[in-house]
Amino acid sequence: MMTWTKKLSGSFKPLNMLPEKIKADRFGADGLLRFLFLHENNKNEQMMKMNKIGILLLICFVMGFLGGTCQTGSAFKAQDLNGKWTIVSVLDEPVTLEHMPFLEFSTAEKRVHGNVGCNTLSAGFEPDLKDLTAFQLIAPITTMMACIHFDTETIIVQAINQVTNVKKGETQDQVKLTDKEGKTLLVLERV
Repeated sequence: MMTWTKKLSGSFKPLNMLPEKIKADRFGADGLLRFLFLHENNKNEQMMKMNKIGILLLICFVMGFLGGTCQTGSAFKAQDLNGKWTIVSVLDEPVTLEHMPFLEFSTAEKRVHGNVGCNTLSAGFEPDLKDLTAFQLIAPITTMMACIHFDTETIIVQAINQVTNVKKGETQDQVKLTDKEGKTLLVLERV
């Protein structure tokens, strides 16, 4: 014979499904009421969490429909840097060299190489697994040929050494490489 208990919400639950502590207490008011109260509170907390997530998703959907953006879906990820990019500005100054500097990222090989005007650059490339917009350039090195625009190249290399994050640029084919404070150091355009 199965013994049934009535929960405060009006539904019934078999006694053999209750925790041992409650069964031992049988219908002692203290144990059963404590169990039912805690059980209902946990359900309420879970419902509140689900409601918050649902509201956030609804807001993101509506903003996307109206042409806005939601941070969770609009961030440019470090993995998306794969390919060749021309350096069009450094420290908010346009780059106007005869041979435009570029960076080429290989996310599969975890490498980046490029040209900073006349000298070449090479480094390891390690995307951050927790912050998808963050990455690290590992041991960047450059050749040291005497070049006409050595001052500009030096500024580009110094900026590259401080880069930690990527974010969307002004156009679809543009990205901004930033430092850890979010200051834009380099603007790149996809080739």
